[in-house]
Amino acid sequence: ADSDYLPAIQAILRGLKTRYKNTGNGPSLIHLSGTGVLADNALGQYSSDTIYDDANPEQIKTLPITQIHRWVDVELDAADAEGYVKTYIVLPSTVYGIASNPFVDAGIQNPRSIQVPRLLNAALARGQGGLVGAGKNLWNDVSIDDSKPSKPS
Repeated sequence: ADSDYLPAIQAILRGLKTRYKNTGNGPSLIHLSGTGVLADNALGQYSSDTIYDDANPEQIKTLPITQIHRWVDVELDAADAEGYVKTYIVLPSTVYGIASNPFVDAGIQNPRSIQVPRLLNAALARGQGGLVGAGKNLWNDVSIDDSKPSKPS
């Protein structure tokens, strides 16, 4: 599946709109976009002072449609505004660590990150880690353990 494939999301939204018209029940749609939508063209020469806030979706809506992933996000925002579906757009960052959960145990989920092994393999192949420009850029990431819900005490 490709979360950037606009015809697929348009087909899903058509189906959800039909469901809403037939039942009057507004479904919810959770879409995994990506933090690439926040990328700038710094090329490692500087880091931005902008801090994006999950609790401020209006801030995200100011991003230009030319940003990667954004063309699909805009379509989802429009569907939400029409009122036939409640959309939630998640921008997952790079996750590192080994996942351990029932989905992994059942063989449904890959327990490993895709991005981190690719970065490590590139570094090993080159014999050194990579650096973009002056290296002043920032890249968000999160440990798989930090993304787990807390257990009630």
